[in-house]
Amino acid sequence: MNDIMKITTYTPDYNGSTAIVYAETKELSQHLNQTQLDRVRGLGEKFEEKWLEVQAGTDTAWVYKIGKSVDADARAEKMRQAGNTLVLKANAAYLDRIAILGAHVPHVAEGAILGNYQFLRYFSDSHKRKNSMAQLFVSKEDEQTLAPIATATMGALFARELVNTPVIDLTATDLANQAKEASKRHGFSIEVLEKKQIESLKMGGLLAVNYGSPEPPVFIIMEHKPKNATNEKPLVLVGKGVVYDTGGLSLKPSNYMDDMKSDMGGAAAVIGAISAAAEANLPVHIIGLVPATDNRPGGNAVTPGDVITISDGTSVEVMNTDAEGRLILSDALVYAK
Repeated sequence: MNDIMKITTYTPDYNGSTAIVYAETKELSQHLNQTQLDRVRGLGEKFEEKWLEVQAGTDTAWVYKIGKSVDADARAEKMRQAGNTLVLKANAAYLDRIAILGAHVPHVAEGAILGNYQFLRYFSDSHKRKNSMAQLFVSKEDEQTLAPIATATMGALFARELVNTPVIDLTATDLANQAKEASKRHGFSIEVLEKKQIESLKMGGLLAVNYGSPEPPVFIIMEHKPKNATNEKPLVLVGKGVVYDTGGLSLKPSNYMDDMKSDMGGAAAVIGAISAAAEANLPVHIIGLVPATDNRPGGNAVTPGDVITISDGTSVEVMNTDAEGRLILSDALVYAK
């Protein structure tokens, strides 16, 4: 996975470009010179809810004026979007660092971290394509607030990496191995059920979807159970792990298959979420369940009209094999009970 941008404490001797979020121009006086302040006074109103670039000698400064009042969630999202825009500007200028100051710094930084993500695994010239931005500087107070957000972005970026990886390198077994590696990095427990174990649990939905595949299915069970958990019953996250979906015998048109490597996005989200929760040592008991397979039309593939039985004994008539998600998730939901 790509390196996540480093978060460093801002100090007065910082040397580099800055980005400042403000509501009143007077808030900028400690960061900008008089010429820059005059430029902000002259243009600031035109750049409400936008970044205005003002030069600071050899370094660049961007300022962002907060507009009308909105609720907390909407403001947080606006600042994430501003952070994404900021990191695009910084990379375009080939900067490797920027200090984010003023208001709403954690959410601006979150947007910058997420916006700096790249998937370069298959490029022979990835070193040339790699973004220049590598480091964010924030105040000590904001650094403390940003710590859990940075951990959450780690989980999100890990999920993106899984979603972007094609099935040739991410079979169901590969997905399980990725989850195992994550458990070692972040400290959660994991058990991976192989095909024989899945058969013993009579997970007919998962098995049926897998009939047409040369690759075996897996059922991934992850658990974060800290001693100080505040919940008596675990929070159970269930994610669809169809690592590639052709539609099975109800074959998708070819142009609808282009992005079907991402049909395991639910699984990626669950693996990323439990990785972040364990890394942050959240006081919450969490279980993550991922039924994983691909959905192909080969071999003894399930056919429209087949009747299968899922693990709680419920019989299901399959009328369209491209409705595979509900079949594998039904077994996972039964297991969750």
